[in-house]
Amino acid sequence: SGKYYSSFVGFLPADKPELLIGVMVDEPKSQYYASLVATPLFKRVAEHSLHLLNRLPAQTTAQGPRPKRPEVSPPEELTENSQGKWIMPNLSGLTLQEAMNLLNRYVEKIQVSGNGYVTSQVPTPGETLDENSYVSLKLKGFEE
Repeated sequence: SGKYYSSFVGFLPADKPELLIGVMVDEPKSQYYASLVATPLFKRVAEHSLHLLNRLPAQTTAQGPRPKRPEVSPPEELTENSQGKWIMPNLSGLTLQEAMNLLNRYVEKIQVSGNGYVTSQVPTPGETLDENSYVSLKLKGFEE
């Protein structure tokens, strides 16, 4: 109980796969979500592997200007209501790390999609949470 494996498996290049890379971290120290623990390591291994094989991407995705991070401060903790449950705060504009640091103390079931900053959430701000609640976060944008 309380011990985890964090893992991620991916292939590359996407258009004509040649490599399959699996990363598994045994009992990560602070966070255990693959998006925070295993995928950064996968990225470094993939980049290094492509460099060694002289298979750097032929093209890159065009990007427009990166959106700036909204000016927000994460709440220190959730507000408790009179029934011993918590009130969901507005997480908009928080990074995944900030949102997870806040929510991990209160709920176990958290689904995350995207990267960047929180743009939508379920439950919505003001709704009631308990330890059995399911939280879904959608992120968009880029960290600068």
